[in-house]
Amino acid sequence: MTSQSIPNATDTATPQSLSAMVGAIAATCCRERLRGLRSVLMIGSMGRGEATWERMSHGWRVLGDAEFVAVTDKSRHRPGEISKLCSAISTALEGVGIACVVDVSVVDTNWLRRLPKTIFTLEIRNASSVVYGSTIVLHEITRFRASEIDHEDAWRLLCNRLVEWLEPPVNSDQRSYRAVKLVLDCATSLLLLHGGYEPTYAARAPQLKFLAENDSREWPLPKDVFIDLVTRCTDFKLGRGAKPGSAELSNAPSFACAIARQAERTMSRDTRFAPRLRGWAFVARASGGLRSWRHWLRWGRMFVSGTPRVLVYSAAMDLIAAMNDGRCDEAEMRLIAKKLPVRSTNALSIENLSHDIAWNYHNFIEKTRA
Repeated sequence: MTSQSIPNATDTATPQSLSAMVGAIAATCCRERLRGLRSVLMIGSMGRGEATWERMSHGWRVLGDAEFVAVTDKSRHRPGEISKLCSAISTALEGVGIACVVDVSVVDTNWLRRLPKTIFTLEIRNASSVVYGSTIVLHEITRFRASEIDHEDAWRLLCNRLVEWLEPPVNSDQRSYRAVKLVLDCATSLLLLHGGYEPTYAARAPQLKFLAENDSREWPLPKDVFIDLVTRCTDFKLGRGAKPGSAELSNAPSFACAIARQAERTMSRDTRFAPRLRGWAFVARASGGLRSWRHWLRWGRMFVSGTPRVLVYSAAMDLIAAMNDGRCDEAEMRLIAKKLPVRSTNALSIENLSHDIAWNYHNFIEKTRA
C-alpha cells in the first residue's frame, strides 16, 4: 500500500484528523487483503473519536490501540492472515508518522446478529465509525437498551481491567495509563448499575455528577473523590488536561474492586451445571486435553466452587485487596493461588501471582464467554 495520497501525521495536529487517517489506512489494507469484504468498523475509543494521542519527535503515538471489525461474507481467513493484516496496517501507519497497536477481528454478519446484550455490543451499534462500506451492516446488530444489559457485564468489564492492571507493565507510563482506563471503566460500570449509562467518556463524568446529586442509593466508594478522579482522567483521555498523579491513581484498583463486588451481588448469576462444565472443558482442551490428566482431580474439586472465570476474577480481587491492606503473607498468597487452574511455579510472591492470574485469564477466559 502506498501513502502518497495521505498526508504525513506530523502535518496534522487534531485528534479527529489523525483518527481519520488511521481509519483510511486500515480500510485500504483490509480491501487489499480480505476476501469478500463488506464493511470495516472502527470501534473502541478511536471509533468514538476519543482516542488519546501523544506527540513524539517524529509524529504521534496512540495510547492504547486501534480496534477494527472487518465484516466479510462467509469466506474464512486463517489467524496467520489476520496477523499479517494487523502488521501491514501498523507498518503503513508508521510510514505516515503514527505509532499504533492495531487489532482486527474478521467476522461475518451472523457474528453481528449473535452478539449478546453487552456494553461492547451497544457501543459497536451506537458509537462506532464505518470506515469502509455501508452503515447498513450495523442494522444486523439487535437493537436493545442499556437497561437490558445484565450487571454481570459490568463485573466482567472491571475484572478484565483489574487483571490487565496486575500484569507487569513495560514501563511506568503503561501502568499509569492502565489505571486511567480502570477509572474510566469504573465510571462506565457504576452508571450501568445505577441506570445512567452513557456511551462516551465525555458524557459519563457529567452523568456521574447528576447521579450523585439525584440518586439516593449508596455508592460503594466516596462520591466526591471518585467523581473528581473520573473528571480528571476523562480530561486526560480526551486531551483536555494532565494525567492525574500516581498517588491519586493508586485508588483505582480498590474503587474497581468495590464496584465489581457490588455488580456481583446484583447480577443474574448463572448457577446451572452446563456453563460451569463448558468453562472447565475449555480449560482441559486448552491444557492439552488428555495430556492434562494430572490436573483433573484438582480441577474436579475446583468445579464445585465455580467456573474458571469466577475463580480467576476472585483471585485478582483478593490479591489487590491483600496488597492494599498490607497482608500479602505466605498464608494469604497460598489461598489466592488455590483459585488458579494452573500455576507456573510454587514460589509465592506478588509478582508470580500477578503473572499467573494474567496467564490463566489469557489462556482460559479471554477467548470464551463461559
